[in-house]
Amino acid sequence: MSDDSSVERRQEEARMKELLNLAMEEDDSNDNDDVEAMPDIANDKSDSKLSAVSPGGPKPKKPKKPSTRRKLHKKLTESISSSRDSKLTEEDAAKLFGSKQRTSYMAGATDLSDGSFRSDQDIKRSQRRVSQYDLTMTVFVIFSFGGALGLLVLLITPTSTQKAVQIPAKANGALAIGSTSSDCDDIIATLDASQFVNSTALGDEDSPQHQAMHWICEHDPAKLEVDDPAFLTRYALAVLFYGTSGRSPEETSAEETDWIDHENWLTGAGYCSWFGITCVDEEDNLELDSNGEILQIELSQNFLSGSLPPELSAISDAFGFHFDSNFLYGSIPTHFGLLTNLRELWLSDNKLNGLIPIELGNMVELRELAVAANELTGEIPETLSQATHMHSFALEDNHLKGTIPAVIFRSLTALESFHASNNELTGSIPEELYGMITLSTVRLSENELSGSISENLGQMINLESLHLTGNHFTGEIPDVFSNLDVLIECKLGQNELTGGVPVSLGESLALVELAFEGNTLTGDVPDEICALSELGSLEALTADCYTEVESSKGTIDLSNIEGAQLIEAGELGGLINEEEDVVELDGVFCDCCTECF
Repeated sequence: MSDDSSVERRQEEARMKELLNLAMEEDDSNDNDDVEAMPDIANDKSDSKLSAVSPGGPKPKKPKKPSTRRKLHKKLTESISSSRDSKLTEEDAAKLFGSKQRTSYMAGATDLSDGSFRSDQDIKRSQRRVSQYDLTMTVFVIFSFGGALGLLVLLITPTSTQKAVQIPAKANGALAIGSTSSDCDDIIATLDASQFVNSTALGDEDSPQHQAMHWICEHDPAKLEVDDPAFLTRYALAVLFYGTSGRSPEETSAEETDWIDHENWLTGAGYCSWFGITCVDEEDNLELDSNGEILQIELSQNFLSGSLPPELSAISDAFGFHFDSNFLYGSIPTHFGLLTNLRELWLSDNKLNGLIPIELGNMVELRELAVAANELTGEIPETLSQATHMHSFALEDNHLKGTIPAVIFRSLTALESFHASNNELTGSIPEELYGMITLSTVRLSENELSGSISENLGQMINLESLHLTGNHFTGEIPDVFSNLDVLIECKLGQNELTGGVPVSLGESLALVELAFEGNTLTGDVPDEICALSELGSLEALTADCYTEVESSKGTIDLSNIEGAQLIEAGELGGLINEEEDVVELDGVFCDCCTECF
């Protein structure tokens, strides 16, 4: 059979099937004899099983005798199924249709050579159905031979190829969720509503907030519920990791990272087992593999590079954040003021910039604030005086300006250490500082401080280290060191001090290092101080020693003589005639200095 005749036959079969169905609908609507249509095979089997298990159910009705139309339907159906030629003649149409329907159908029909007829409308309909038939058969063949392969491809397609959750940025104060995974809707809503979360950054695909959210939604094996107390803590740690580990947005594990140690980070293990995380239970026992209460985060010297996320403030029960000696930059989050239980904040030796947030004053339990060796600017916030339990300030090596707030020393009665060297501080040392007997270390070197050194210095009986080098202090060194029994270091060099060296310095028996070079001091270094050197306690004594002596025998250069050999009576006695020579001295006479300027 040619292709044209095959297509023509399929078209004819489609047309006749349509006519038969139309005829059956006509028969069902006109014959009110409860004759049931041909049952669906699957439903018929189901009904048979139901009858088998329910023998007491209603018996099926006996079908009535088929009508003439049904007989013709069966005849033509069998003819089509057996591939015999079958065309609907006018006589057949008269049996299937009433006269009105036949007349309507015959209008505009195409008369075939053998007496059958086809309407133009029906021809077009048949052609469309043949095209659909051919397409269906083509798809069926493809799936018959390629079904197994297609199923295999579906099975091996990795879930990681799913598109990351897209979160548009906030609009009008509310996060526009957009198209997201249904499992993430609660997570997104929870994060957006949290005071600890930078919800604006959630909409930025490159932000650590978005990357952490995606990990929590799609890849975190722990799958914590949003109402789990550890949910926000786990999210905050993920933000910290993505923000400081050098990871790309596509990475969902911690295998490749700039961190030196990252054991267990971004795994299904409880974050208490992640490197640097210390947890305790309600009885203060260490927890090793859980999502419990964090006591401390210790990530010092771990090559963290990036900015500190505000989300860390969600870890509200922590006692210690140790992030010193890394490569952190950006500002200190103001959200840290929410950490009202934090006792240690170590951020020294990074590249942090901006101001010291005034909100840190809300950290009322803070004991140690270490932000030294950064690029911080602005003034020392007076609000820090609210942290009344403070033991230690480490503010040195920044660009802080302004005066030292006196209120800090009035309020922080437990303060032991105040380090603010290498800044741009101005003004005088507050008198309140001199009255703090708890202070053991005061380091204010290399600033622009001025004024005199108060005699109340003698009240600081627990003072061990006093560094005032490199300022503009004037006046005499107060002779009040006799009460400073534990003083170990006293550095007063490079100022504008005058007068002599106090004898009472020799009574500070614990003194190891003494320096007062770069001033305009005169006279001799007291024997009491040199005696400390003989006792072996004083290891370093730096002063402006004699460098040049003019005598009747010429100029004597002493600049290359060090230590106890610098000026000894035995050496100079034969060179200087005290009655005849006019001696011009630059500095103090010191026969026990270890370094001279």
